[in-house]
Amino acid sequence: MTSARRVAQRYRQALDDSQALNLIDQWVDTFLDRFVQHADFDERAIEGVLQAHGLSAEHVNDAAGAEGKEAGNALQALGGWISHGVWGMILKPFLNIAKYFTSQEFRGGIKRSIRRYLSHEVRATRHIVEVAARLVRGQHVPPQERNAAVRQFVHVLGKVVFLYVSGPQIIHFFAGGIWSLIGGSVPLEKVLTSLIEKPLLIAAKSLLG
Repeated sequence: MTSARRVAQRYRQALDDSQALNLIDQWVDTFLDRFVQHADFDERAIEGVLQAHGLSAEHVNDAAGAEGKEAGNALQALGGWISHGVWGMILKPFLNIAKYFTSQEFRGGIKRSIRRYLSHEVRATRHIVEVAARLVRGQHVPPQERNAAVRQFVHVLGKVVFLYVSGPQIIHFFAGGIWSLIGGSVPLEKVLTSLIEKPLLIAAKSLLG
């Protein structure tokens, strides 16, 4: 093969990869659209996960200096009584995170992360990019092969979202306030990944379907 033909082949490969990555971005959008619909962090779901990871009303009241039911306007949560104000401060980071999930910043962060993963783990993910490139070129891809590539992609994307959500760009929502007093006793990364497990599963099914 001549030097000119090798250059042309490399250029065509780069072009195919670029087009394939655009298709992969569309897959990410489909996945995240569904994920965001279900990652609304219901108040009772948050309470259940926090309790499952060891947070109790007694611990919150001790940390906040409140006296539970006697602290004034109180409600039942985390197996006891907590003032409305303190409970609102506990919920606030989760509600802000759910709102952040709808932002272009979050979506762009996931897309950049998935592209980095695909470029770094070439051997493990090459089949995903190759199938996407063939699809954008209009070439026939047997359904079984396409489904295998999409399943592999969903696995990779789920891993990327888990890592992103448990990373500093999300954990910083818990800086300050009541969480500066109780955060050290709660495994926030595990709390967050527990909350997104179901939305991720629903999103995966929508893409696989």
